[in-house]
Amino acid sequence: MKISRRLSVLALSAVLFTSLTGFGLPSIPGVGGGSGGGGKWTQIVKDWKGGLSGLAKESARLGYAQADLAEALGLKQEAALMRGQAKNLEKSGDSLGGSELKEFGKNSVATQAAINDKIKSTAKLSADQKAAMAQAGVKVSKSLVGIGKGVFILVQASSRAASSGAPNITDIFALPVALEIPIMIPAAAFVIPKIFEVCYDFQKVAQEKNVAMPEIPKAPLFG
Repeated sequence: MKISRRLSVLALSAVLFTSLTGFGLPSIPGVGGGSGGGGKWTQIVKDWKGGLSGLAKESARLGYAQADLAEALGLKQEAALMRGQAKNLEKSGDSLGGSELKEFGKNSVATQAAINDKIKSTAKLSADQKAAMAQAGVKVSKSLVGIGKGVFILVQASSRAASSGAPNITDIFALPVALEIPIMIPAAAFVIPKIFEVCYDFQKVAQEKNVAMPEIPKAPLFG
């Protein structure tokens, strides 16, 4: 009974994976099927986990930078929100999920937009506020570079997964990652460009207030 149930779970997972990605079904002895290859999927899983870990770490850094700047500008509610979001990402690490990333992205974009509006509407910023903006600019720029690197690793791993076929029966350890890829990549492609966009706006409004800002990197590509 247990063996039958396990095979049913594997079969269901394989069907779900195929429907989400278009890959072939995993090969099962006597049945034929995919061409996953243990070596390929071992490296794909390693790279995917590394990309997720980097994305989570750098997104958390961005969240903390936004929280500090929001507090300096008197946006206490937004500051508390982003600190909570950053802590959640730190806990997630390489288990970061698409829904978590989307939630962070939504709150990060909203917070940065509020920060930008506050800067624009403030007639005269204090010296402390300008210093906080300059410090945040450095942290934001560095975190976006790291986010871009994490995305690059994930996209590369996703591309290799697409050309490797579905994990076969010896690659069963890779199935969770194989199922996660078609969920995470669209989520990242949806929120990451929006985060970069509001950070470009931050650079612009800060410079208009005569605050020196580092260069904001270009948003990563997903295609």
